[in-house]
Amino acid sequence: MLKALFSSSARVQILSLFLLNPDTKFYQREIETITGLAIRSIQRETENLEALGVIHKSTEANKVYFQSNRSHTLFPELRSMLLKAIGLKVVLGDAQEADNGIKAAFIHGPFAAERERPTDPIAIFVVGDVSKQELQARAEEVKSSIGREITCYVRTPQSFRSRVQLGYGFVANVLAGPKLFLIGDKRTLRSLATGAWERKVPLKRERAAEVFEWWNIP
Repeated sequence: MLKALFSSSARVQILSLFLLNPDTKFYQREIETITGLAIRSIQRETENLEALGVIHKSTEANKVYFQSNRSHTLFPELRSMLLKAIGLKVVLGDAQEADNGIKAAFIHGPFAAERERPTDPIAIFVVGDVSKQELQARAEEVKSSIGREITCYVRTPQSFRSRVQLGYGFVANVLAGPKLFLIGDKRTLRSLATGAWERKVPLKRERAAEVFEWWNIP
């Protein structure tokens, strides 16, 4: 099944479009405009994906539309795999270097909560000594192939720790919300904010209680 899904770059590109926009219906000429793929490739790959059950088609006003099949057993896993692949492409690029200055990275917001709307970007939060300009440049490259905006919020470890100490509203909300980790995990973030935790500087925002509950890892 997985081999069949990922055996064609055109298929992966079309599958990405459907998985990132599961509630949107597309007709083939529309897919051609978004992806830049040849219409014959699109016709072949939508037929293959429909045969595999990951998309289904419907007819409206004499037009044939295709849409993600949310009820497919592998839908959650495929979506998660795709988001992680996109996130790592933005964060690490092609090099996938081990020593790249990034301590933690994760997707947050509507995509992590699985409540995205058609206009929501894929939001990536990065803690590390890395250039935001480089990340955003890679995000623009990836965006062109998936039809979704990608935003990057980057902070050095020192800046991240400071914002946790001060109860910075945006960071507090992100930490209290769902996350899809690309690099590191929950414990990594706690380690990065240890200075704030040890001094127990009170958070002044209304989400403070939730943030402190989040840090209380067994």
